[in-house]
Amino acid sequence: MPVISGGGGGPVAGTYLPVADAAGVVVDTTTYDDTLKGSGKLATLVFPTDAGLLAIAMEGDAFPRLIMGADPTNFGALVLGNGTFDAANDGGALISIGIAGQLKLSAAGDEPIFLASPPVIITHAAPADAVLNPGNAALWFDQTNGASKLMVKAMSANGTVVTGSVPLA
Repeated sequence: MPVISGGGGGPVAGTYLPVADAAGVVVDTTTYDDTLKGSGKLATLVFPTDAGLLAIAMEGDAFPRLIMGADPTNFGALVLGNGTFDAANDGGALISIGIAGQLKLSAAGDEPIFLASPPVIITHAAPADAVLNPGNAALWFDQTNGASKLMVKAMSANGTVVTGSVPLA
């Protein structure tokens, strides 16, 4: 499927993938194995290193539901919303995966987050203060023999970083 940009004339709608800035974007159908199906190759939209940003929305959405960025240090390598709010800039992404694979789950408005099983905390060191935004909290497990603790670091609404722990016996 070709990738094109611009308007006027061109192929019949539905026979191409429109991209706002198609310079250097290609569809690769030979490199990436389809591990979900177990055979064949994936049709993969490949962006130049410095221009990778893809957004997907449904008709009628106020904002994109999926945003994939090339720079995970900015707002996240992958951000998922529900189309009713700006998930990339409002800090309310339903799911985002960013720097070093950090996974963030949050709710938009009053929407609950459901997990099929309890989360397992495998982090054993405190995050840097810069990772937190006001209203965020991080958990990690201090695995010291005989003095194990569940640790918490959070940033209050005014930007003050606070910490706490729960001793485990």
